[in-house]
Amino acid sequence: MTILFICLGIGANAQRKPVNVIIVAGQSNTDGRVSNNELPDYIKRRAYKHCWWSYGSDTISGGGHFERFWPRVARPDNTERWGFDAVVYYLLDQQDKRDFYVIKESLGGTAIDTACVSTSGMYWNASSNYLTKR
Repeated sequence: MTILFICLGIGANAQRKPVNVIIVAGQSNTDGRVSNNELPDYIKRRAYKHCWWSYGSDTISGGGHFERFWPRVARPDNTERWGFDAVVYYLLDQQDKRDFYVIKESLGGTAIDTACVSTSGMYWNASSNYLTKR
């Protein structure tokens, strides 16, 4: 499960022009599950010009920075994979021709079904019963 928020017109202060920000959060498949040899040729031939990204927790904690996006998994232990969201960013990059920023956060081992065992002990759930227990 992946959650995608698009925040339009967010700016750091009134003197700067607003920019589009895409926030992507979810399980490990949010980060990337596709082999690099399946990256579409049209992306391989043309670089991203307007897409900047940072891995979520670094950015939110203030320790991260944005870099020009290229399809790859954010985690250093799995560099041979990319996520399908890279295609969306590529299409936005080609169409709008304005800078936009992507913040991604994923956590593997989380479960959607609370009846299943989560390897991290964490679950994605927003039922009213679950929330009242917290």
